[in-house]
Amino acid sequence: MRLKSIRLIGFKTFADKTEIDVEGDVIAVVGPNGCGKSNLVDAILWALGEGNPKHLRAEIGQDVIFNGSNKRKPLGFAEVMLLFDNEDGALPVPTSEVSVTRRIDRSGNSQYQINRRTCRLKDVAELMADSGLGRSGYAIVGQKDIDQALAASPDDRRNWLDEAAGVQRYRARKLDALRRLSSAEAHLQRVEDILSEVGRQREPLREQAKDALQYREVQRSLRAVEVAQLAHELDAASLEIDRRQANLRAAQDLAASEAKEVAALEAQAAKVSERISELESAMEGLRERQSEVLTEYERAESAIKLGEQRLESLDQLETTLFQDTDAVDQRIRESAQELSVAEAELAAAKAELERVRVECAGAGQEARKLAERLKAIEAKLQFARDEHARALKHQIEQEHRRERLDEASRELRGIEESLPELEKELEKATEDRDAAQNKLAAERKGLSELQLNLKSIAASLHQSTEKESKLLSRQAELEGTRRGIEATLATHEGLHEGPRAVLEAQSKGKLPGSFDSVGESLIAKPEHALAIERALGSSVHDLIVPSEAEAKAAIEYLKRNRAGRATFLPITLM
Repeated sequence: MRLKSIRLIGFKTFADKTEIDVEGDVIAVVGPNGCGKSNLVDAILWALGEGNPKHLRAEIGQDVIFNGSNKRKPLGFAEVMLLFDNEDGALPVPTSEVSVTRRIDRSGNSQYQINRRTCRLKDVAELMADSGLGRSGYAIVGQKDIDQALAASPDDRRNWLDEAAGVQRYRARKLDALRRLSSAEAHLQRVEDILSEVGRQREPLREQAKDALQYREVQRSLRAVEVAQLAHELDAASLEIDRRQANLRAAQDLAASEAKEVAALEAQAAKVSERISELESAMEGLRERQSEVLTEYERAESAIKLGEQRLESLDQLETTLFQDTDAVDQRIRESAQELSVAEAELAAAKAELERVRVECAGAGQEARKLAERLKAIEAKLQFARDEHARALKHQIEQEHRRERLDEASRELRGIEESLPELEKELEKATEDRDAAQNKLAAERKGLSELQLNLKSIAASLHQSTEKESKLLSRQAELEGTRRGIEATLATHEGLHEGPRAVLEAQSKGKLPGSFDSVGESLIAKPEHALAIERALGSSVHDLIVPSEAEAKAAIEYLKRNRAGRATFLPITLM
């Protein structure tokens, strides 16, 4: 057996994959300081299982991984494989070549392989035990190891001789066998102690079994009574549930009825509110109408007063007009007479002028006088005409004033005639307003009563809802109690794993016979249950069986299914 080659990847300074063949009897590795000669020896030691980083010139295990350089990034793992020639069969592996590989990553996880198969460090150590290549072997000798060899103790030298002679492996196996033998002796001593303890407990257990046998008949009777009592409690609980469900349905019906009544009252309240709004609108209209009527009434009174004043003025004006009319008529008559006289004079003057013109065509002086006289007569005539026109105009104005006086008198009489109607309308508006106010007060009172009734119904509905909630909670509580009792009886809750597995197997028909736990066979008052449980201790989980055969069958069942352990009390041994 000899080393054939070394393959390194990422180990210390060997960043790239490097494979070194050592096919020769004598191989020398030479080179300047720092070229990696010592790293080769470290790689061989590390691959063979060296676990102390200081022996590899490192601080921690991950320091053997290539840590990078100026031109290369650090690697994430390191791996070394040693290939051995096994033609002579020195290594206990049925192959001509044996490879030993070790790999480590940055997280510190280390992995070993023998011929590309994952193995343990112990397997590598056993493989190299007699080859001298172990972690403490003599095949690799450092400079400091020579001084240690010269100063070695007899025991160290004996270990080297044993490894060279090939007995180191057997010595390791012997030590391992001695350790296992010592462990077996310790276990055997423990078994003897357990047997001794069981022997000491056998008599007390026998007495307990006798007591249990005597108690079993009583227990069966009590069990029947307990079942009957439980059935009675379940029936009572069912009756209570039915009663509470009936109460719940009644409460629900009452709540539904009250809800309908509440809805009706709310609808009625809405109508009342709407009616109140209408009445308030009507009241507002009546107030406006009353204000208008009052305004019209005040306006009518003012108009009457103004009319009376105007009537007095018109009476005075009428008196004045009558007086003026007489004067105007007299003046018109006078102006008409003057006009007639002027016209007659004008006609005479014109005739005289014409006659003079005819008779005295040459008498210019007389003609001019006549012409001047004619102009004076014409001016007088024009004045008379103007006076007559003014008199006529004044007469027309007097007629218009008389007409306005008549119109004012008619308007005053109309106002006086409509005044009683306005007073009646004002009185009616006041009565309507008072009636609307009374009706509004009644509607508000009814609304207040409806709101009080609604609050009372809401409170009753809330009480019904709370009562329903309490009934539902009580029903759920009773249902939970019933399910808990049934689950406890069905699953044997509270027992250890082994006794529970036996009882479940018996209930499923997997085990013959009958099994009863000591704890479930006891019936005690609630205030005494804790004291009895503490007095019995772990014996409360023991199983009472009719015979040893059933106990053995149950033990085999537990072993076969790895379902735990249990203590059996056969009645035949009690």
